[in-house]
Amino acid sequence: MSTSIGGYWSNCEKDLEKLTILEGAYCKASEAKVGLESSVNSCFSTFVSQCWAKWNSLPDGAGDPPYAAGQAVLNKIIEQIKELAKNPDGNPSTNDAWGAPSGLSGSIEKKKVNLIWIDNCIVENGFKVERKVDEGEWSVVATLKANSTSWTDKHTVSGKTNSYQVRATTTINATPYSNSISINVPQK
Repeated sequence: MSTSIGGYWSNCEKDLEKLTILEGAYCKASEAKVGLESSVNSCFSTFVSQCWAKWNSLPDGAGDPPYAAGQAVLNKIIEQIKELAKNPDGNPSTNDAWGAPSGLSGSIEKKKVNLIWIDNCIVENGFKVERKVDEGEWSVVATLKANSTSWTDKHTVSGKTNSYQVRATTTINATPYSNSISINVPQK
């Protein structure tokens, strides 16, 4: 028997290829499927058992092969994350992996507000743009993909002050907000 999981899969494929249906044994394809199902399940069950047996035979100490190399890589990644997270006060910085967007600015054109900002986060999944009208509450008006640096609000509120702020989102949290800006949108 092979000692690698790839070898176990090759054996499983060979066993599956050997499965046959005798001509005339079944009247319908659905009956043939039911007839083969237990044989196919048996092949897969054997494959899974062999894989688990191999897995359970591996050494489980961090210093034992093959884990020693993996542990070294993991330790390096942990150190890099610690280095990136050294900005405890949350101030935006281009050296901070979780830096807030900065330099948010906007312009108005035909009652549409065009926003641009600087992406200071290197680990974001995306961005959320928030707007408030006059002295109202902030609400998300756009969810954008990672590395976005602009967005156009085509649904402004006419005759009001539309204010905006942006933040990057990550898998575990969100950055602080960018600076906020306010733009007076003319009446329709």
